[in-house]
Amino acid sequence: MRISKMYPDTIAPRGVVSSISPLSSFLFTLMVLAIPSMGITQEGQSLELLYSTKANLTTPNPLVAADIVHTPDPELIITDVRGRLRVFSAATGEEIRSLRFNHPDDLALTAPAVGDFTGDNALEVAIGTQDGEIIVFKGSDMSVIAREHIGTDFSLQPTVVTLPPDEDGVVRERMFFFDDGSEGNIHAVDLVGETLSVAWTYPSRSRLNSPLSIGMVREAGRLDLVGSTADGYVLLLDPFEYIPNQRTHDKVLVSQGTQIPYTPLTWMENGANRETVVVTLANGEVLSMRYNRVPRPTLERNWSVPTRSQPVSAPVLLSDGRGTPYIIQATHGNVAFIEAESGSMAVRTEDIDGANTPFALLPQSRSFPLLGFSLRRTIQLTEPYDSWLRSGGHGSLRLKSGE
Repeated sequence: MRISKMYPDTIAPRGVVSSISPLSSFLFTLMVLAIPSMGITQEGQSLELLYSTKANLTTPNPLVAADIVHTPDPELIITDVRGRLRVFSAATGEEIRSLRFNHPDDLALTAPAVGDFTGDNALEVAIGTQDGEIIVFKGSDMSVIAREHIGTDFSLQPTVVTLPPDEDGVVRERMFFFDDGSEGNIHAVDLVGETLSVAWTYPSRSRLNSPLSIGMVREAGRLDLVGSTADGYVLLLDPFEYIPNQRTHDKVLVSQGTQIPYTPLTWMENGANRETVVVTLANGEVLSMRYNRVPRPTLERNWSVPTRSQPVSAPVLLSDGRGTPYIIQATHGNVAFIEAESGSMAVRTEDIDGANTPFALLPQSRSFPLLGFSLRRTIQLTEPYDSWLRSGGHGSLRLKSGE
């Protein structure tokens, strides 16, 4: 996962287009769809199939789009359960490279992380392995730059954050790898020359379910890495330093013993100078919270909304045509549209895909419809979603074949 929010203390990501969640844990065909830029009507929009590549993939990992070889179009980078790192052309679907590692066939790899880890204005690709190894490749030719054992069990997609310029004015990026061992260690890893160096390690003593996001939660103008755990905690970490027994890192209990299965969402309310944290519990309850340090670090609830179904993805923030922000939560067979400031339920769809199949929401611009994908179908709003929300969401969904 690569940080894409813009804050005063960060530098814009270079070269990474997006990180796209897979449609399923078993993705056998790489399909690329285009949304036409013209002809938006109240009847909705069609999708144009650019190509379909028989990639023979089996992976639970996100697909990363990044310009790693300096071509007019980005590349699509993914890892699979057979221990391979694979690179496809985003323009044609042609497989450019496939790298296999000297590991057992069932040794899983993390999703790739892409960034300028060396500070040379070129992109590198980093992955972690199930036995705690980190491997960094040069993006242009995928040759190995560094390869070292750092942890014991890496499974989640690494997070990448841009560091402030060093004393020589060089800007590089830092990798964060998540160890699934008993200590739940989070490793801040830098690439110095051709050597991987651990800047600090934070023992969360909890298992993380999803990668970290970024927010300005605890203090105005200061960044936090924001994570969630399998035992109901939210982690707030300083990406630049870790000082034990000081407030560089907070672990805040949200719901005792209840999983928070997906990455927290952070967003800035009107007039606020710090961001609100939104999480969805494993039982489908969506919580909006603000950080309070006194008398002890807590996340105080603004509101909570039960969706009555298990979540299948992280919450998403979108605004309608009038600028009203909504939290959108996809669950098994339903989608909840919640007014972000008040916590009132605007729309809750019923049996959206008819088969209880999870799908992912893809945010679009204000005038575009929302798109959701299940394993076999595309769910599409038949009008711009601000009109759909104002109408109460009645009768404005349609199913299209995704095959």
